[in-house]
Amino acid sequence: MKHTFGLTLVFLNLFLLSTQALGAEVGDRPSCVDLFTSNQYNEAFPACLSDAQEGNEHAQRFVGFMYREGRGVRRDPQEGYKWYLRSAEQGNSDAMLQVAQMNLNGVGTPRNPHLYYQWNLTLATSGDYTKKNTGLYNLGVAYQEGIGVPVNYRKALDYFVEAANEGLITNAMFNIGTLYKNGPTGVRQDPYQAFHWFERAAKRKDAEAMALIGEMYARGEGIYIDFSQAYAWMSLSQLLGHRINQNLYQQVQRNLNSSDRQEAQAFIDTCMQQGYWGCE
Repeated sequence: MKHTFGLTLVFLNLFLLSTQALGAEVGDRPSCVDLFTSNQYNEAFPACLSDAQEGNEHAQRFVGFMYREGRGVRRDPQEGYKWYLRSAEQGNSDAMLQVAQMNLNGVGTPRNPHLYYQWNLTLATSGDYTKKNTGLYNLGVAYQEGIGVPVNYRKALDYFVEAANEGLITNAMFNIGTLYKNGPTGVRQDPYQAFHWFERAAKRKDAEAMALIGEMYARGEGIYIDFSQAYAWMSLSQLLGHRINQNLYQQVQRNLNSSDRQEAQAFIDTCMQQGYWGCE
């Protein structure tokens, strides 16, 4: 199963991207945002610290980042956590993500999986559409893996479905497919639903999902047998660097006639031209 889709990287990307729209929000002291977003951390730290001490939630988040990463100030994850927490308690969704992650990994604060769960629960009910869906996905992971709560595959499925449908989160789609494929306690095994969700993930450039629907086409699991489609999807997965089932791949190739192979190659070429996105 997929996990928290490179949480540290994802959270950092969300964090950095969100700062780009804050210049007007900080208002009276834009130099904090301007300096921070231009990576001038030595100058940004005192400016942002001043704003943070006055209660600005965005500046508090910036100060948290700089302390945690040692940018413009001596690295101090505990101080970083303190400032992130202040921002999160004011309702800053980016800070909530960071506080959740730091509790999960024990960075700047003792590891506390339950607080990871609680902060994602708060995030999932927030008004920030993008972060809300990340929170929903993370709640699914928490229930899937027993992070801060007992394992509950049914609840995991429900959260993943909400994250996939509302937020188009690819890993949520993949995890739904996996749950339906395996049928753990609380989830009825359903190869047709598994194929549907793997296909949605595959069309969003998920190489592992591509391999799986290729295998399902080859075996007739949740879909009719189609060696041309099986070959195409497994080939695309391999082109993206995923290690596929070579024995099955060779078996599929032996079942292809020249027309099947041409059809598959046309599909592969079109998909590659689209950047492996939305292939059908």
